[in-house]
Amino acid sequence: MSFLDRLGHLLMLRQQQPPLERPTTPLSGAALLAAFGAIPTASGTYVSPSNALQIATVYACVRVIAETIATLPVHVYRRVPRGRELVTTHPAARLLDLGPNDEMSPVDLIETLTGHVLLWGNGYAEVQRSADGSLVSIWPLRPDQTRPVRNSRNALVYVTIDEDGQPRRRRSDRVLHLRGLSFDGLVGYTPVALARESLGMAKATETYGARFFANDSRPGGVLQLDGELSPDAIERLKASWEAAHSAVSGNSHRVAVLENGLKWQSIGMPNDDAQWLETRKYTRSEIAGIYRVPAHLINDLEKATFSNIEQQGLEFATLCISPWCVRIEKALNQTLFTEAERGRLFVKFNLGGLVRGDILSRFNAYATARQNGWMTANEIRELEDMNPAEGGDELLVNGNMVPITEAGAPPSAPAAQTEEVPA
Repeated sequence: MSFLDRLGHLLMLRQQQPPLERPTTPLSGAALLAAFGAIPTASGTYVSPSNALQIATVYACVRVIAETIATLPVHVYRRVPRGRELVTTHPAARLLDLGPNDEMSPVDLIETLTGHVLLWGNGYAEVQRSADGSLVSIWPLRPDQTRPVRNSRNALVYVTIDEDGQPRRRRSDRVLHLRGLSFDGLVGYTPVALARESLGMAKATETYGARFFANDSRPGGVLQLDGELSPDAIERLKASWEAAHSAVSGNSHRVAVLENGLKWQSIGMPNDDAQWLETRKYTRSEIAGIYRVPAHLINDLEKATFSNIEQQGLEFATLCISPWCVRIEKALNQTLFTEAERGRLFVKFNLGGLVRGDILSRFNAYATARQNGWMTANEIRELEDMNPAEGGDELLVNGNMVPITEAGAPPSAPAAQTEEVPA
């Protein structure tokens, strides 16, 4: 069968099939893009969680948050009557220390799931257990192909489209679900969808800048001719002009020879009138505000000073990283431990390295804690990544300090001494 015969056969089958389009939902390019997560914006660009990473500010914000959380120490602890103690033998502790599976490190898992939450609003991972219920491994799931649903018994299950295109259902206790801000507490909002106009403006300004410099940093123009040209002649003239004088072809700044009365007239709005740089700065600041990332962490040092940059770093730890860590901790506690273990075991990130400040401030704080008797020398050495020292587990206190109840009491009189008289 020839190519034309096969094409005619396919067209005949297509006419016999019912139409794919609905009267209210046409199968247009915009509908197809929306089906794949691309969201139209007023600026004329499409944004999605995938292509949002092409925006430099989004990539910088997602990277700094995900990398910071993923590289924090995370441990499993057991509650004791007065405090907590480190657990190293539980399967959850081994997975968080050695690796969640055979192909990933704990840093890879936390970084991946955090990136999913920051872009899609949800991060999913399958928790695999053995026949006796013990933890075996944790594998991330694609957030764009996983969603929670209710089954016929109103139980929560997670449906994932596997590589073969078939849906697969998983029980809720076998799925680790990290979610961001949510309306129903079940599915997190997609940050890219909520901030689509800001991201669309950022993409539009980037595209404009790229095209501007591709055209040799010159605005567009027109070729004027006293007369009329056929459509074919217009296309040939435009193609020959761009090939001879565009920056992309490497022929910029060449001398142009205009014949037959042709005249060049530049048109367009200069960048200083359009405030292109100001718009770029504004969108960068706005995106950083959406993710609550200080400007200096995305290489914007315009308003950073030596006096405030340390405070901005502390605010990043307490107002951005700490809330995300708490969300991840609660999700890990809910999924990795059984119902009987949740009251005794818990996961905790250590943010001490982010908030301990400069060396002078740390050492002054250590001295205060040591002299007032609520930190030992070995506890201080542990915070500084030093090995314990012999005799460093004892709490000390200044010798001239007394209980407050004895501060106003008069000194007790010495006991009278009797002198023995020799017989």
